[in-house]
Amino acid sequence: MNIAVALVADAFLDKWDTAFVVSGDSDLVPPILAIREHLPHKTVVVISPLNRHSAELWTAAGANRLNAKMPNYRDCQLPDEVMKGTFPLTRPDKWN
Repeated sequence: MNIAVALVADAFLDKWDTAFVVSGDSDLVPPILAIREHLPHKTVVVISPLNRHSAELWTAAGANRLNAKMPNYRDCQLPDEVMKGTFPLTRPDKWN
């Protein structure tokens, strides 16, 4: 729900021209359709995570859709440990 509200609000407040939504959740279909109907100059690109494809979401996105490949996710991961001041933040092993 938070993603949908932020997506629509930010679109109407003209905070973006193109939004990239990485999701396989069909609950995002109504906000994407509303944006396409009321703000046709905005582009919403749906990127389906690995094994999370939603046909409804892809239909709502129109031509603006992509399948993400696993190597792309690996390239975007943070290091195993990140320091927040003097406090180490460690990635769970199951995320490796």
